[in-house]
Amino acid sequence: MAKKFFNGVYEGRRVFVTGASGFKGSWLCHWLTDLGARVTGFSLYLPSNPCHFEVIGLSDRIRHVSGDVRKLGELMGRPRAVETMVAVIGLDSACIEEVIRENGLSAIDVANFNSPSQTVVSGPSAELERAGPIFERAGASAYVPLPVSAAFHSRYMADAGRAFADFLAPMTFRRPEVPVIANVTGRLYGDDDTSETVRSLLTRQITHPVQWLQSVRYVLAQGSMEFVEVGPRNVLTPLVQQIRRTMDAASR
Repeated sequence: MAKKFFNGVYEGRRVFVTGASGFKGSWLCHWLTDLGARVTGFSLYLPSNPCHFEVIGLSDRIRHVSGDVRKLGELMGRPRAVETMVAVIGLDSACIEEVIRENGLSAIDVANFNSPSQTVVSGPSAELERAGPIFERAGASAYVPLPVSAAFHSRYMADAGRAFADFLAPMTFRRPEVPVIANVTGRLYGDDDTSETVRSLLTRQITHPVQWLQSVRYVLAQGSMEFVEVGPRNVLTPLVQQIRRTMDAASR
């Protein structure tokens, strides 16, 4: 039944699954990859992926499923009212980095490269508030504070990164059975990546930007591809559509 549904909808197409987490998401993601799909996660969703694709053994998988994402959520979700995140709409990332550099906003980090016209920044709340009018004068069409508890994917998560590294240290990671893209590089985990490399990539994403734009561009550059978003909301699909449109326009 599952295979019939998959083949009926996606026969003859290559499929990339995005954003799968939780029990239902894990099951569906595993089912789709068994039928030939590839996978990437976004931010907190990515650490759940290794347990789906035989990257870790059974004993580590039990530890991973029961504690990994929960542990990361606890570490990243500890309230830090003095720091937050803001989505900058209407400017490309190069312009945003230039605004930060030329206006003494060195306390602000770029946290998410979401699409050609959407980038998220992290930093102290007061500094992000001061930066709003500066970005708007530079041409931003919107400057949207996000309802988050900390400045994720930035230097301000260093303590959480060290704690998560300690949590992952006892685990052994193997080569994925299906292609998996690392958020922090926007590239596939390599066949020759060691267990230490995989642990490092999972840990680095806590303090480094989410390379979603680079990840989707990489996937689309491989040829015709369909994306399936597995999650409670339609968040990543519009970003993929925007990235696809800009790539199509650039290729004409």
